[in-house]
Amino acid sequence: MSVDDLQFFRSLLLQSQNAISLGRFEDSLILLKRLEQECLERNMIELLCSTYSAMAEAYRQLDNRLAAIDMFYKSCEACREVLKDHDSNKYILIKQNLRASLGNLADLIRDTGDLYSALPIYKEMESVAQSLNEMNWIQASLNNQGFIYMKLKKYELALEAFEKQEKICRQEKIKGDLGKSLYFQALIYNEKKDIKEFYKLFKNIERLSEENNEYRIYLDELKRLELYNSIRFT
Repeated sequence: MSVDDLQFFRSLLLQSQNAISLGRFEDSLILLKRLEQECLERNMIELLCSTYSAMAEAYRQLDNRLAAIDMFYKSCEACREVLKDHDSNKYILIKQNLRASLGNLADLIRDTGDLYSALPIYKEMESVAQSLNEMNWIQASLNNQGFIYMKLKKYELALEAFEKQEKICRQEKIKGDLGKSLYFQALIYNEKKDIKEFYKLFKNIERLSEENNEYRIYLDELKRLELYNSIRFT
């Protein structure tokens, strides 16, 4: 591909990104569809990765969930194809694109209520994030996996995911998501009627709330639960 061709593709992508930032989503799609066609004709799979993810975001902003899901699927497929070539000079960038597309795809599918389909996508996202050593994205994926297992009443698997998330959050000092992990664990022990573990988590969150007032929202929610009312805290 010539320098002029590369500049042309970059110009189209930049124009589409600017259109998205300005809320002109229909205009961005016109540019991105043209870019998609050029990429397909020239077999430029690397550029398709970001093109499809940008199209997905535009469709999501237009509240066209099905089209967004389809584009995120295509972005993932393009990324996987590029990653077969380990010598690609954009290997890390493509992996990051794959991780992002997987996360967005899983979120959209989860929000449709199809938890079984979303779960393996979150697991693949976790695997890609691990290969990139992206601890924040690993714990985010674990949180979503735990949430799905909790909804499916697979409590032991949910606890396993949340405990892994908790460990990462403590190591990396990700305080906001640490509170979320502890809160969900407490919810599970409430369902299991395990007063001892529930009490331990409640006190843990209570200590954290003394350092950061944002944790109080979790305490307030836990105080509404039946198990809390059966315990006499000292």
